[in-house]
Amino acid sequence: MFVDGKQGMLSREEAIFHLVNHATYHRGAIGHALDLADANLPADTYTVFIHGAEPQRGNA
Repeated sequence: MFVDGKQGMLSREEAIFHLVNHATYHRGAIGHALDLADANLPADTYTVFIHGAEPQRGNA
């Protein structure tokens, strides 16, 4: 059942798209909330994550 209360099914591709899109929606909402709170916005790119988790990869 979908959130509109109607029955339905997603294809595999649609389900994967939904997962990716859903995550970006939450990231955007959190970023917007931090901006409204005048908070410092963290660097949240994948490359920043990789360099923090595996600093030796920055010396390639």
